[in-house]
Amino acid sequence: MRKLTVVGMGPGSQSCLTLEALEALRKADLIVGAGRLLETLPEGCSKNRKIAVSAQAVCDAVYGSDSSFPCVVCTGDTGCYSLCTGLGKYWDGELSILPGIGSMSYLAAKLQLPWQDWKVVSAHGRACDPVAAVTENPEVFFLTGPDNTAQELCRQLMQAGFGGCRAYVGEKLSYPEERIVSGTVREIAEKIFAPLAVLVVKREKTADDIGNDTVSAKKDSENSVTGSCWRERAKTHGPGLLDDWFVRGEVPMTKQEVRAAALAKLGAAGAKVLYDVGAGTGSVSVELSLMAGQADVYAIECEEKAVELIGKNRERFGCGNLHVVFGKAPQALDSLPAPDAVFIGGTKGNLPEILSILFEKNPSVRIVVTAILLETALQACESLEAFTLKPAEIMQLQVSRSKKAGKGHMLCANNPIFLISAGGCADE
Repeated sequence: MRKLTVVGMGPGSQSCLTLEALEALRKADLIVGAGRLLETLPEGCSKNRKIAVSAQAVCDAVYGSDSSFPCVVCTGDTGCYSLCTGLGKYWDGELSILPGIGSMSYLAAKLQLPWQDWKVVSAHGRACDPVAAVTENPEVFFLTGPDNTAQELCRQLMQAGFGGCRAYVGEKLSYPEERIVSGTVREIAEKIFAPLAVLVVKREKTADDIGNDTVSAKKDSENSVTGSCWRERAKTHGPGLLDDWFVRGEVPMTKQEVRAAALAKLGAAGAKVLYDVGAGTGSVSVELSLMAGQADVYAIECEEKAVELIGKNRERFGCGNLHVVFGKAPQALDSLPAPDAVFIGGTKGNLPEILSILFEKNPSVRIVVTAILLETALQACESLEAFTLKPAEIMQLQVSRSKKAGKGHMLCANNPIFLISAGGCADE
């Protein structure tokens, strides 16, 4: 059986080769790999070299030769986003794998940082959502590429409210031109780096997180944090975020207790696409974004002032997976992907039409509607049952909050709210 030896060359410099890898390269009578790696092979290696960058091309090059000891070279560690991963599909002989030093461990050593908790994400030649990665992981290591450079990834993170996070970039690691730069995401976004670099982003509370990216909290400038800090606060708190954590205006907002109950009824865990129709300030949209991880959340709103507030709250909590849609439902829903669950807080009188398009997009969609008026609650119930052919669930919430009255406290009642829900797995 023919044998192919895979050599991980580490970041690229000869100084990072293991002794075992160096011995194999000097023994090889054919070396296959990317051009830049073949150009930097150590002395004493065969001149019989073939350029190939895909797994199939590598195997074709070896099969087409009479080599007795072929080697294929790749960068980094052979087990991390490596050419080695696809070789088994095209090579039917024996594989011998000699791992190299990965750029992740190399950079971590240079920075004197532990890396066991880093989430590894490749943005090199593949789709990458940096906001989702940083949203779900406090420490992320990115392999960058020509289309997703370190500065471009940081620009996207900054727009999502993560501008104050700590970032480190390693460029041309192990080479004489090696450059390692640290700063905030905001600072890195303004610099220029080579396409083949690596980026580490850490969500941590720094001085740069204080009131710098988007909006300041109204009540206390010392606590006016944005992006990652507000997000950490929200994650720690859980569903039903405090009303005064949101940027407020004259736009109606679904209050904390109603919001928590509605989210429970919606059951959005595992959903891929979520809508908040009549999103108002975006309080429900933000909570859905925080709960749903990498799902896409669409906040549909037709009032300009409300759209502005949703944008501010999106940035405050670093909700990169929250998409603001300016328009009136149901027309604004036409081009959106089919939802798994939908919260409806406002309809402008178009509830039957909105439900029609929602159930057309997904007959199993889960719907939760809030209503203040009896007539709206009745319409919601009848409309939902027309599509699901099963009884809708109706719940009324009556919430009273205390306020100081002299030396005592008195309860002040909020308007009673109806929650009407139907569809989805809850109906099965």
